[in-house]
Amino acid sequence: MREPMLNEHPVELGLKGREAEVVARLASDASYRAAFASAFPGEGSGITFEQVILAIAAYERTLIFGRSPFDLYVFEGKHDVLGADARRGMTLFFSERLGCASCHSGFNFSGAWRDSQGATGEPSFADNGLGVGPMRVPTLRNVSLTAPYMHDGSLPTLEAVVEHYERARAPGLRSFTLSAAERRELLAFLHSLTDPTFGMESHAERTNSVSR
Repeated sequence: MREPMLNEHPVELGLKGREAEVVARLASDASYRAAFASAFPGEGSGITFEQVILAIAAYERTLIFGRSPFDLYVFEGKHDVLGADARRGMTLFFSERLGCASCHSGFNFSGAWRDSQGATGEPSFADNGLGVGPMRVPTLRNVSLTAPYMHDGSLPTLEAVVEHYERARAPGLRSFTLSAAERRELLAFLHSLTDPTFGMESHAERTNSVSR
């Protein structure tokens, strides 16, 4: 982050010599003060330019966590880590009746992807039922931690998302009704896609990964 922010040949963001101004402007906003205090606990109440660099680097970095209960169940054969509700929810998720996997397919539950073997298809776009047209399909990995949901952040919980799709009527979306038990099971499966260690790295680990 230092080069685009501070370099002079060529000038990019042009912040060289203005570091204190950047910090002062961020510190003048109460929401930023609270966010920095939460992201960097135990480092005092003031925002520093080093924290700004670390925060932007963390935002830009790809975070890969592949030890969710679903991963352990499917890829490591640990069948005891996925409860009965989650297993039934997985069957519902991949069923033709609900059609969740018609959009949220692939290794990352975001449709087509590219790996060492090449692309698996065209990028996936779908109508999410909010009347705004086709949108890029987001991943469902770590979905328990990424509220609010939908592309406009209009739904606060996974429960609200499931209820929305039960009511949604849009081209390409299946119409379905869930029993209370089925709704609980589908939600259990969605929660199983979250790696419990996601977001728990220490500040030292974040700093080391930035320096590397």
